[in-house]
Amino acid sequence: MNQIHKSKIEKMLAEEFCCTPAQLNGNGVLYTVKSHTEKPFLKILAYRNCVTVCTSEDIAGDIRRLLRNKNRDEIFELPFVYGQTIHYIPDHVPTGGNSIPSDFHCEILFGNDIRSLNGLTGFENSLAFDGDGGTAAQAAYIARDGGKIIGAAGAAKTLADGVWEVGVDVREGYRNKGIASGLVSGLTKELQERDIVPFYSASVTNIGSQMVAARCGYIPCWVDTFGTTLDGSFAYQDIVDALSGELTHDVRANAEFAVSLADSGDLPRILQIYGRARRFMKESGNTSQWKDGFPPESLLAEDIRAGHLYVVRDVKDKTIHGVFAFIIGDDPTYARIEQGRWLSDTEYGTLHRVAGDGTVHGIFAAAVAFCEEKVSHLRIDTHEDNHVMQHLIVKSGFQKCGIIHVEDGSPRIAYEKGAEGEKDQGEGAFAVCV
Repeated sequence: MNQIHKSKIEKMLAEEFCCTPAQLNGNGVLYTVKSHTEKPFLKILAYRNCVTVCTSEDIAGDIRRLLRNKNRDEIFELPFVYGQTIHYIPDHVPTGGNSIPSDFHCEILFGNDIRSLNGLTGFENSLAFDGDGGTAAQAAYIARDGGKIIGAAGAAKTLADGVWEVGVDVREGYRNKGIASGLVSGLTKELQERDIVPFYSASVTNIGSQMVAARCGYIPCWVDTFGTTLDGSFAYQDIVDALSGELTHDVRANAEFAVSLADSGDLPRILQIYGRARRFMKESGNTSQWKDGFPPESLLAEDIRAGHLYVVRDVKDKTIHGVFAFIIGDDPTYARIEQGRWLSDTEYGTLHRVAGDGTVHGIFAAAVAFCEEKVSHLRIDTHEDNHVMQHLIVKSGFQKCGIIHVEDGSPRIAYEKGAEGEKDQGEGAFAVCV
């Protein structure tokens, strides 16, 4: 890599990820904090031998705990990560090997001259204009077919002085003719002749765009993610909300809850919540649990009569947001445990059928806190495909103890909390249980 390019790129990345160039050239995982962000922020960078995890201060501790002992690939598979992008820099100054077909006329524009293209649409990656005619592009290399613009490469300034990001668009019907490669090569040459360092970005799934980079002499330099997963704009926001629990500090994250026994008048709302939970399980890949309308209304009614079913209400508006069953005493399905052992045989309480409506955070934490007031020794189990619940269980301090089988014979992962001697086990308890 050209040392001037390297220095400028590292300065830009260091500013964006709140670190120093020297730290970027280190090894392992670097955790940094971005101050003064309005919403929870998470962005991950892979550069050379270093992975940098940059977060807002409010979630820094939670993210660090989630990623403890994870390698590079596992970090980039974090459920909160999306928008992985490969960023390329030129390996050399283009020499004209990617020329625009002679049928088209090309021109280069800089600065205010680009405003002459105001009103142009369909070029969001290169020449997007706002309502006032402004654009982030400071340079543009355009191709015309007669008087019609059919392709454009644009370059926008970044936070770092002398580093500009290049994007390209080609109209439908003109693609696969070498126009994109020719435009990017031409613009790259113009920028480098002005001592500007260009970089080109492509989604990890956009093979065509990656091929353009390769044909233009660009080489991969770093990979990063979008920083907007937790701001409410994610395409899979409902899944992220359930995974993150209190992590995202949603506007309802600080809601206060009251837990009480359910009564028959609560059944319609309880059925709604379980219906929503079944849909979420299916959408998030858990198709094996709670099939065929489980739990049925008859079971819920029986739980209510026995005094085992509880609801979680918002203390202000009394809305029921969650439901769970809690039973103190021996659970027959826990009599035998495989691939591990229970930590204690003292009296315990078991949580079953925990569900929330997805509109607030903290339902599971409220249920656990309520149960701990009744008995400190708790057990719970969940399906191997229910990754959301596994995350919440471990986050609430439960330890994984082994595998049990429910009445139909299917296996469940079993957890325990507050057992005598548990503290002596530490994190090593996981090693003897899985």
